[in-house]
Amino acid sequence: METELQRFLQVWSTATASLCYCYYVVSGIPKGFTRLISILPVITLFTLLPFSLQTFHLGAPTAFIFLWLANFKLLLFAFDLGPLSPNPNPKPISLFLATASFPINLREIKIPNPPTPNRLNKSSFILLVKLILVFSVICLFQFDYKRILHPDVVLAVYCFYMYLAVETVLALSVAPVRALLGRRFEVDPQFNAPYLSTSLQDFWGRRWNLMVPLILRPSVYGPVRRLLASTTGPRTASFF
Repeated sequence: METELQRFLQVWSTATASLCYCYYVVSGIPKGFTRLISILPVITLFTLLPFSLQTFHLGAPTAFIFLWLANFKLLLFAFDLGPLSPNPNPKPISLFLATASFPINLREIKIPNPPTPNRLNKSSFILLVKLILVFSVICLFQFDYKRILHPDVVLAVYCFYMYLAVETVLALSVAPVRALLGRRFEVDPQFNAPYLSTSLQDFWGRRWNLMVPLILRPSVYGPVRRLLASTTGPRTASFF
């Protein structure tokens, strides 16, 4: 486990150094194909880095952050788009690193409002309950209770665990951002009451893990729709 933690620290140190290269070197290159070529080594590195981690609980969040979200953010950054774009105002290095390294979307607050104690206590309590539930499920499978449980129950527990684990990891990612940036920035909600979803489209597109559609919309959906509009006509593209 100690070796795995060392690998984990090496992965994040390498990723941070690569993002500093993007901030100090790549940002000075004109947007477009030339900047994209300069970013491709970093995208390749981010694709390979998570595979050096062998445990699921460290490797899966790292893959989600760097292999998926960070790579799409860098692709948008190559064309001065997305959350890493210097427009309309250049970002300080701390904000650039926080936005690229964590599954969050930040908005600057001109006059920060002090957090109310009740809201903090409620958020902390909910996070604590989720951590206890995640730890309980880990202990359940650590002692191999799968042998005495019905397969359908095991599947339901796995789904419940994945749901809680994703929510917990995303909630914990806000803490280092708060420590790094203070209260000058507000973190947009990462979930919008997913249990109130009325359809799969509503669940995946508007309520569950909102950072994913926020990044995929300008990086995948928008370009594909524009391509279809130019080749098959706007009427066909309107169905996507």
